[in-house]
Amino acid sequence: MPTPRSNAPGAAHPFEQLLELERRGRLGGVGGVTGALALAAGGWRLLLPLDEILEVVPPPRLTRVPGVQPWLVGIASLRGHAIGVTDLGGFLGSARAGGARTRLVLTQRGPYGLLVDEVFGTRPFGERRPAPPETLAPGLRAFIGGVVEAVDGAWLAFELGRLCHDPRFLAAAT
Repeated sequence: MPTPRSNAPGAAHPFEQLLELERRGRLGGVGGVTGALALAAGGWRLLLPLDEILEVVPPPRLTRVPGVQPWLVGIASLRGHAIGVTDLGGFLGSARAGGARTRLVLTQRGPYGLLVDEVFGTRPFGERRPAPPETLAPGLRAFIGGVVEAVDGAWLAFELGRLCHDPRFLAAAT
């Protein structure tokens, strides 16, 4: 059945507008997903696939855990669930998160959240190209799947799957 069209000149049917938005999202996606969350952690401009993000919240009150790596900053209770909180910049060997713009990014990958310096939101991004390894810090290199150019410069495509399977990340106890 054909979709009805508006009689107004140049007006598209709302369903056609949604299809166009979806098409544009796929063109600007990172890693085969329809969008990416732009954030800063440890001085790096990173993109995380939106389909791996549950939500972004202000940092909650943390309970410190003795005998763990310094980048595992504590455990938080969010809506009755215990979440391990990792300072992403600290884990990557850079500056630790802190300040008024710090946010906690909750991921689909497990009961943990990533503390980051700032979340910029989502926006369209161009094609991904390989990242030159010599330009990346050693602690960051293993988690980057490429570089994405945007109007405001280059962003690094961060691979959450690599992070969750990293032996150092999984062994937070000292």
